[in-house]
Amino acid sequence: MVISTNKLKSPPSTDAIGWHKITQAGQLGRYAPEAIIAAFQDAGSKDRRLREDTARYLSDLVQRVLRKRVGTNKMNNGQDIIDDVHDEFFTAICNPSCADAKGYRESFYGRLTFRLKDAIAKEEAAKLIAPPDEKPAAGGSTDDVEAGDVEMSSKVGSGPGPVLSPFARSYRTPPPGT
Repeated sequence: MVISTNKLKSPPSTDAIGWHKITQAGQLGRYAPEAIIAAFQDAGSKDRRLREDTARYLSDLVQRVLRKRVGTNKMNNGQDIIDDVHDEFFTAICNPSCADAKGYRESFYGRLTFRLKDAIAKEEAAKLIAPPDEKPAAGGSTDDVEAGDVEMSSKVGSGPGPVLSPFARSYRTPPPGT
């Protein structure tokens, strides 16, 4: 099955002049993100202005795509996840030899969605509370009762009158004088 898009055929990724004309006309949205990433990596290394323009467009595109896919029920309304994926995206495309950079040149939306799912899973794993260690601390005991607590508990039931358990179902107070 072939998916048709309304994207124009892009100039070669090394054609800095052609891409510069496209950015000056504000027409980057008419081209596939994969082609823009290739231009950012190839022609952008030669032309600083082109690199800045394509980076600005790609940044906005990544933010829009991620905002649509991240729910506001996440911590900080999902902005932390979006920022993490955004940073990973630019770290990858700034290093063309990176595996993710090559992946973004082939399938922008697929790779970005994969990285988003990975970031969400990482956040969910961070929420889990680690089970407590069963081993006592070095030189310590497993009891949480300290010496002062033992002295206090021995004095509680020593006064006049019966000591009633809070777990007793019912109780009667003894008649006076017994």
